[in-house]
Amino acid sequence: MDDFENSCAAYEKAVELGADHLTHLNYAITLYRNDEIERAKNHFDMFQGLYEQVLAEGQDVDPDIGVQAEMLKSAMDQA
Repeated sequence: MDDFENSCAAYEKAVELGADHLTHLNYAITLYRNDEIERAKNHFDMFQGLYEQVLAEGQDVDPDIGVQAEMLKSAMDQA
């Protein structure tokens, strides 16, 4: 969409409404791609906490989520 401001507003609204781990991961990716590294790290941390909880509860998760998370973490560590 190339509308970073509206994307952030939509993610913030989702977070306000009680977003899940995927929302935080996708928001972190969006922030990272727009050079908002510190904000991306904050949402990635929120993702990790929620994701660990989902895994601990034994819920089924798409393995691609872990792959995306690792790629983002690696990229942020290098930034």
